[in-house]
Amino acid sequence: MAIPLTFQTGVDTGSDPKVTGQTLLKAEDAVFPRKGAVGKRRGTRSLAGTHAEQHMATYKDRPVAFEHELLVEDGADITSGAFSSVDTMSLWDVSLNRTQTPEGEQRFNAEVLEVGLVRTWAYAVHEPVGGTYDIHIETFERYNGRPLANTIISGPSAGNNPQCRLVNLNGALYYLYVSTTRIWLGSVNVTTGAIAGAVDTGVLLFSNNQQFDAVAVSTTHIMACGRDSTGNNLRVASLDIGGASYAGVNFAAVDVDAVGIWQRQTDEAVICYFLGTGRDLRFIAYDISLAAPTVADTRLRLLPANTVAYNITGINATPDTAQVFYTQDETVHSLVLVEPRVYRAELNLPGPAVTSDAVICNKAVVASKPLDDTADSGDVFLWITYETQSYAYLLDGAGNHRGKAFPALAEGSNAAEPVATWFIATMDSASTALRYKPTVGDTRAPAMVTIARPANGVLTLEAQDQLQIPTSLPVQFDGESITELGFLHVPDVVSGAAAGGGNLSAGDYLGIVVYEDRDTGNRLHQSSPSLPSATVTSGATGTITWTIPFLTHTLRENVTVTLWRTNAGGSTYYRHPSVNEPNNTALDQFTFDDGSVAADDDLSAEARLYTDGNVLANTQPPSGHVQGEHQGRLFIVDNESPETRVRYSKPYAEGIGVEHADLLYLDAPPEGGDITAIHSFMGRLLVFKADRVYAYGGKGFTNTLLGPGYGDPYLISEAVGCTKQKTMALIPGGLMFQGAARLWLIDKGFRVQSIGDAVRYWTDPITRRPSGALDLRAAVKLPELSIVVYVTDDMALVYNYLYGQWATWTGHVSTDATEAADHLFFKAPSDDTIRIRDVATFLDGATPVTLTVETGWLSFAGLLGYKRVYRAMFGGQNITSHTLRIRIMYDLEPEWIDDLTFDSSTLTRFGSEAHMGDGLSSYEGMGYQVGANPSRQKCTSIRFQFSDDDQTGSNESYDLTALTFEVGIKSGTVVRRGSRRKASP
Repeated sequence: MAIPLTFQTGVDTGSDPKVTGQTLLKAEDAVFPRKGAVGKRRGTRSLAGTHAEQHMATYKDRPVAFEHELLVEDGADITSGAFSSVDTMSLWDVSLNRTQTPEGEQRFNAEVLEVGLVRTWAYAVHEPVGGTYDIHIETFERYNGRPLANTIISGPSAGNNPQCRLVNLNGALYYLYVSTTRIWLGSVNVTTGAIAGAVDTGVLLFSNNQQFDAVAVSTTHIMACGRDSTGNNLRVASLDIGGASYAGVNFAAVDVDAVGIWQRQTDEAVICYFLGTGRDLRFIAYDISLAAPTVADTRLRLLPANTVAYNITGINATPDTAQVFYTQDETVHSLVLVEPRVYRAELNLPGPAVTSDAVICNKAVVASKPLDDTADSGDVFLWITYETQSYAYLLDGAGNHRGKAFPALAEGSNAAEPVATWFIATMDSASTALRYKPTVGDTRAPAMVTIARPANGVLTLEAQDQLQIPTSLPVQFDGESITELGFLHVPDVVSGAAAGGGNLSAGDYLGIVVYEDRDTGNRLHQSSPSLPSATVTSGATGTITWTIPFLTHTLRENVTVTLWRTNAGGSTYYRHPSVNEPNNTALDQFTFDDGSVAADDDLSAEARLYTDGNVLANTQPPSGHVQGEHQGRLFIVDNESPETRVRYSKPYAEGIGVEHADLLYLDAPPEGGDITAIHSFMGRLLVFKADRVYAYGGKGFTNTLLGPGYGDPYLISEAVGCTKQKTMALIPGGLMFQGAARLWLIDKGFRVQSIGDAVRYWTDPITRRPSGALDLRAAVKLPELSIVVYVTDDMALVYNYLYGQWATWTGHVSTDATEAADHLFFKAPSDDTIRIRDVATFLDGATPVTLTVETGWLSFAGLLGYKRVYRAMFGGQNITSHTLRIRIMYDLEPEWIDDLTFDSSTLTRFGSEAHMGDGLSSYEGMGYQVGANPSRQKCTSIRFQFSDDDQTGSNESYDLTALTFEVGIKSGTVVRRGSRRKASP
């Protein structure tokens, strides 16, 4: 009996599945060239150069690789061009988890560190009852924030400035604080979060109420520094944790105020400190023996009279080269220490050439220890804050903005008395707390922010001819440079002073400042207008001297500063034609004498301020990593309210860049946690969480806040959601995405259905796959092949949406991938290359691609008793010469018993050549049928594997189109009846 097997291909449950059915179990390195056929995929090859960048995107149909440096494919031929650097950037994702502080408390001097599986917080609290200053230590699970343990150290300080420092010592976590002039040392279990009580080290003479800092200098030693308790001297301690040996030493320096300590080299630390009386910024170095300074006490800087340095920090690139950061009168300064007694200015800071120290950013405060990212980016990063800003900003060593995060004020705090918020700064495996000094008595109240590279890629999109990159500082790429999306700051208020000797009319005048920039496509970008100036009254034939602020913090290089003012006695703002000043980040402001030249003082009514007519002012969008497009607008999930808030831009307009406004947003229900993805589908905006999906109808508000806005959300899935937006792919049948256990599809009727059952073995976290579920990094649609490629940390999963078939592709391990000009590009982490699908070969570099096809266990229905499989026949196409390997398993046993080969070059003619045609001499390109006789005919189940074995060239080899089996009941088998019997009563 010949029984044909219906040919259906899918990837199912693994290498030894206990399943039956008429289906192929595995289609490895396969494509589906036509219905009912499985063939071999094309190869891959590397493009020129090596690149450390993890993320990929597409801009103007060119592939882009980026992380710390943006690389765009350069060259006329996209398949062979090289990647070239366009501009530098750093990419950060922000996770903000707020903890509300009870009203009346003040939390300050916070430090946060992530080690192992635990996040540890240490902070001081001014208790509302009793007025004491206590230290709190709390631990949380690092990845989900679940509280683990907490302890309170009551009244360690004689004053109002207790400080607790956290130190990562070779993977162990310790905390240190001063109480009764002694250093106390405790530990935190980095697996369970348990907090061990502190022990008295016996190191005496530290002040309880002054700045205190600590650092690990080896795998066994911590060094600490502070002000001594008796004579205002510098006090240094060496703590041998392994040997439980602790010592301290005084260095005679009068009136020590701010201190900072960091590692110079193994077993040695640099201590930088400020002498309030002498206005000296100084440094010294000690090793763990404390026998004598290893670097003599040296002046770094004599500060001007009536100035103070605080929040000192630094980092050593080599033992003899350090970069020091400090705050002086709310201005961040940087200098480089060399040899190490001579210092010079850091010359790569913005602004003109300098002969002394250069100002990184005006009106700023050092807010963190340096973040050493030199291994990946070759740079050092630093957090700064501004007294008048709600955000903290990440700077590189050159003073350029590289990130932005929101250290929101907690409940019960205000600008005058802020309360420390609850975040951590992270780079690679190193962590540091932001240390911010607002004015709260004598305290140092830090702000905290979580900054980390996105582990699962960055979702970019192209809008208004710019590549939109959502990060902690949302940025955009215009083909030449990377700039912030919007402007970092609203302009400061312009001021004016009236004088005579001009041509202004008598009356009252108001002025407003707007920053403007045009990108390489000549699209206009405008900042929010400043608040109006105070009214300036001019007499007849008068002059007004306007003091106009520059934009001192920006990635934009072509900003112009524009003045808009009213006519005399008017209320409408018009553009002043004489004020289009190129921005100067090195200066705070410039002046302009309005009316001092012979000109008509009545400004043109054709150049009105863009907010005229109640148009919403432009603002910078929030930090975020989830974004999408819908109805000609850019949507981004606000990381300050990631569970509920989605902000959207104004409608796109010709010649105008993407513009956001504070009042344009929609809210999602808080249930289900953070918003994980957004997507435009069938005229609706879909908002996803991990286990639910909401849809929004309607249209957003206009630029003047008119219109119906988006309606209330309605739930279209109450149990299935999206876990990662980069896994979304829009196909003819609907929208594919990754859920908690498998891949799903929302069809055009908004019904959610499983589309990934065939690959659940690879995607389900509770799978029996030995190494666990794959990490799906990105979904890339290739319309030319009608496939979606899911690149992962291992093989790629490939779905053919034309035939509904799944396959796996080896050789595609990647951190991210993208499609450009119908080609698949992906980043291979093994050799840091960008690879491309090579349509000309069937080689991965020099390695041949092998098409492997396996059936599931086959147990032919309808045959009872003994079964026999006499013969198996496989129909396909002999595309190029190859050796076909056929392996066979029997009776659900996971071992290949038969191992057969067939050389396709040995085909011979048969039949009537004269009537049937001679065919091809090599028989390549012709159909063929191969038969195999199993060695074990009698079996309950059977399974086959096919591959092109021992291939040495770039051959396509074969494809399969049909399987046929000759099966039957064992000859001579008789089914007997039992004898007839009667039933007895």
